[in-house]
Amino acid sequence: WDSINLMRSMTWATLKDKQSGDVITHVNTHLVLSGKTARVNQVKALYTKGAELQQKYGGSIVITGDHNMTEGSEPYQAYQQSGIVADSKYKTTHHNSVATYTNFDTAYDERYGAPIDFVLVSPDLAVSKYEVFGGRYADGIISDHSAVLTELYKTKS
Repeated sequence: WDSINLMRSMTWATLKDKQSGDVITHVNTHLVLSGKTARVNQVKALYTKGAELQQKYGGSIVITGDHNMTEGSEPYQAYQQSGIVADSKYKTTHHNSVATYTNFDTAYDERYGAPIDFVLVSPDLAVSKYEVFGGRYADGIISDHSAVLTELYKTKS
């Protein structure tokens, strides 16, 4: 691939609600900083693993992380075209669209452009809210990325 920093990983957990029996698989990652081909291949590995786990355990898929890509990029389009997951932001009308990278500087600084952190969800999940939380805390900014909150619920089958 076209990146010098390929040592990245994904983690996942499959959870089952004891009362409803609903199953959800959460996959998290941090994609490479450079290399379009590397990010496309990593995205394909992520949604393929999600689909594999969904086949094994059933239920829904959520993929989150620092993707180091922007909307409209080739890796982003690979997610959107997969049919396995889609950007949660566009599954609700209750969302903001601000940069998620802060460089420990200041929240919502337009110098850092568009969101690079995403919450991607399977088609059976609906989204009631998507929000990027920025801002300073008592001790300053606690991360170089703003938190992304997505409220999800399972659609009736």
